Amino acid sequence: MKNNIGEARRSYAARTGKFTQEDAAAYFGVSLSTYKKWEQGQGMLNGEQLRAIAQKYGTTVDYLLCRLNYAVVEMPTHEQQSDKERELLNLYRRMNKDGQSRLMEQAAFLAERHPLNEGISVRSA
Repeated sequence: MKNNIGEARRSYAARTGKFTQEDAAAYFGVSLSTYKKWEQGQGMLNGEQLRAIAQKYGTTVDYLLCRLNYAVVEMPTHEQQSDKERELLNLYRRMNKDGQSRLMEQAAFLAERHPLNEGISVRSA
């Protein structure tokens, strides 16, 4: 199945410095051959893996799965984050999985009603 995982990795590498397929395989805890299959659309990924890839590369699961036309979401570095962004991220990290899911549902609900980028859905697969 066609996907944008390789393109997302290359874009991430261009923004942050070298990040090869070997680096990606090590980061995601899989063999190089498994990671290469992911980029070629031949391997099966679960939702957690897709979310981890999207988060690492600063994009969305929808983009990775070729569902949307936009590519990379510029994610601020820790130094560029506002105090409120850091506070929200720290709250999220302290929650259990159920709390994290509920927080994300509420955030998506609010973002749908108060979008910053017109025409872009915030809901992921």
